[in-house]
Amino acid sequence: MCRLSSCLARGKGAVTEKSGSLVDRKHRILSGFARKLLESVRECTGTGANASPQGAVAADPRFPGDVLERLTHREARRQRNLDATIGQALQEKPGAVSDHAVDPDWVACWSQCCQDVSDVRLQRLWAKMLGSEVACPGSFRRRTLMVASQMDAQEAALFRAFCTYVWVTPTGLVHLRTAHTDDYLEGAGMPYAALLDLRAAGLLETSPGLGFDIRPEQRMVIQYYDERYHVGPGEGLGPQRIEVAALTRAGAELAPIMDAGPDDRYKEVLLASWRSRGILGTRIGAPDAGP
Repeated sequence: MCRLSSCLARGKGAVTEKSGSLVDRKHRILSGFARKLLESVRECTGTGANASPQGAVAADPRFPGDVLERLTHREARRQRNLDATIGQALQEKPGAVSDHAVDPDWVACWSQCCQDVSDVRLQRLWAKMLGSEVACPGSFRRRTLMVASQMDAQEAALFRAFCTYVWVTPTGLVHLRTAHTDDYLEGAGMPYAALLDLRAAGLLETSPGLGFDIRPEQRMVIQYYDERYHVGPGEGLGPQRIEVAALTRAGAELAPIMDAGPDDRYKEVLLASWRSRGILGTRIGAPDAGP
């Protein structure tokens, strides 16, 4: 704390005493903005004391020391982030742990991706990735880590909410859609624009007409959390198109650790919408409805 106070004091000196500083007459109007900018940068990087609005570095014999201080500040912050994330990973309780070793290159990539993550919610996501990889090496590709490293807390929360509407199908993890479910999701705060945001984040594939066909001679088995269903066209109907938004490979790897839960109302809207088209979804193992 003393070092930070000293650094802040030097920063104030740099912007109040030197010609061409941020608070001279030409730049006086920017003083509040400049102070906020320098404090924000210094808090995360430990640097900025020698910056000037002209972009040149002010001559300062202490510059080599400032570089060392910046590096020390940055690495200390990264160490705190990694320690906090690993601590959360230690709280994981996997059902089983593989005897296979974790790829050290994967661990290096993981630490590189999450060392600058200080948001507790995102640290939790990275902790789950580490715990899952230790329990079952190969759960996450390094490319998936790179996708996750671009997510902010808001995108992660959006993806977690979207995973509520994801089914397991023979084609992979997908969101089963109809016009009725689109309306329901919009009312639940998940408009189609949100799906486009997830597509831009590399987590989802969505486009008009994306889906698969179900045929009378094939009864497809799909699963929504703990419930499994047989799905197929009703009597006398030909092949029917099922529209979907499909998770990318990165999205499919991340979905199981997002802690999402089912939405029974969405499921009912989907099944009712299918029935109106003659598509039957019959729960496997459901108790008889009775007379």
